[in-house]
Amino acid sequence: MILRDSHIRQIVFVAAGMDVRAYRMDWPAGARVYEVDFPALLAEKRRRLTDLRARPRVERREAAVDLRQEWLPDLAAAGFDRSQPTLWITEGLMFFLTPEQAAGLLRPLGLASTPGSWLCVDFVSQALLRSPFSREFRQKLVEDGTPWLFGTDEPEEFLATIGWKVRDLKEPGEPTTAHEHWPFTVQPRDRKGPSRSWLVRAEFAGQ
Repeated sequence: MILRDSHIRQIVFVAAGMDVRAYRMDWPAGARVYEVDFPALLAEKRRRLTDLRARPRVERREAAVDLRQEWLPDLAAAGFDRSQPTLWITEGLMFFLTPEQAAGLLRPLGLASTPGSWLCVDFVSQALLRSPFSREFRQKLVEDGTPWLFGTDEPEEFLATIGWKVRDLKEPGEPTTAHEHWPFTVQPRDRKGPSRSWLVRAEFAGQ
């Protein structure tokens, strides 16, 4: 785990949603977690957790923002220190964005990072967005108003263009990914065409 093996104590959940890791995980001493998302969503999450009398197990701060707009100043107002190494966690989001929006979201994270910062992010492959096997699922997303728009077959190259160097890349079902009951066989990387999901850890590569 990145936090266990490093001196990072500043963690930012981008599009945190209803994630409650701040309430259920053990955190290193001195850690501070920021949760960034839309104001209404964070307010509803706060209401539910208050009703449950839940208490965070780490210092937790909110940045209630519109992620479609400039939001890093709001994060700084919540106490974020860009001079400190950061772990950015962005999960379950990239496929809802266009390629330009995905790059536009992740590039500023690098601009706000100092050496020693890391990014955890997930992608789907472009092949998955073209696959006939996922057509029915994707059509239901379209009907729901939440289409999947972005996939990449080369996550290393995509992240390199916006300042991040991939250090670890896996697919669900590979050892150490905690997907023990994943029903699909992981295909060799050099085999072109299979639908894939990418689990990525990348290190800030500098400006």
